[in-house]
Amino acid sequence: MNQILIIGCKKASTTSSNVGSPSASHLSNNRNRSSLIGSSLLAATAEQLRDAAELISTQAERAAERFVEPDDDGFALPLRALRQMPRAVRTELLRNLIAGRFDRTLTARQVRSLERFLLDPERPHPALARGLVCEIVFDRFIVRRSRPGPQHPPVEIAVPGVTVHPTLNVEAAARISPRPPDWKPRNGANVPLAELWRRVEAGQDLDLTQDFDADSLLSPGAPTKEPLVLRTRRPGDHMQPIGFDGVKKVQDILVDEKLPVAVRAKLPLLCRGDAVVWVPGYRIADPYKVTDETRRLLVVRLMSEHRPGRHHDGA
Repeated sequence: MNQILIIGCKKASTTSSNVGSPSASHLSNNRNRSSLIGSSLLAATAEQLRDAAELISTQAERAAERFVEPDDDGFALPLRALRQMPRAVRTELLRNLIAGRFDRTLTARQVRSLERFLLDPERPHPALARGLVCEIVFDRFIVRRSRPGPQHPPVEIAVPGVTVHPTLNVEAAARISPRPPDWKPRNGANVPLAELWRRVEAGQDLDLTQDFDADSLLSPGAPTKEPLVLRTRRPGDHMQPIGFDGVKKVQDILVDEKLPVAVRAKLPLLCRGDAVVWVPGYRIADPYKVTDETRRLLVVRLMSEHRPGRHHDGA
């Protein structure tokens, strides 16, 4: 009796163990099902990725048709539209344009550098593929072949007379006249500095006239004996803008006024030696302003060169 019970217990135990342990065939079936599910998910994911890639490619092609503008040795895109694009579309667009027009391939590092530059134009210009440069000029993003920048030597201003700066594409008409009793300050450009030069870059004529105290600027007792010149900015240039208590670096002025880097490099300045006298469209230097004691005016008219229909009647 006891022996039968023990055997029964063992058989029951064995049966219970078999029920709790999956068979090899059961495990194999589970693995097969898992493999099928995984394959289906991978296939679905791959299809979704292909669809996304096709959508990005299509949107990039449409953006190219709509926004790309020809530029000297390259192309330009409206900055606002470029910034508003999804990043993937923007990257695809730039990769395609640079590959198609310059036969260059952007690396992932160059793409990241472009993205940072797009968001902050004050950053150093990104190093693109060999022989290419990009720049932001007001509301345009430009990629072009690199080329040596023009040299802008200082050009002495004839007083009186008309002086052409051959590389800055401007000319200055200067004259000296008595200060009228009812003299009033000129209104200037009436627009912010960046807006003025944006219009000039877009093809609008430059025409600014400014009055200075001729004796404090040109007399033998002036702070410097150097001639009056038109030139571009130099490292360390500074001035005391009219109405300011202290001096300010010209570089800081242009940054504060949101003038693009590419335009700063060719902005004409009226200077006497190292002294910056006038940032056209911004302000003159305080030491050369017209006061109640001013007897003679130096009147300088700065204009775009070769303006059709203009008559040289002085400043």
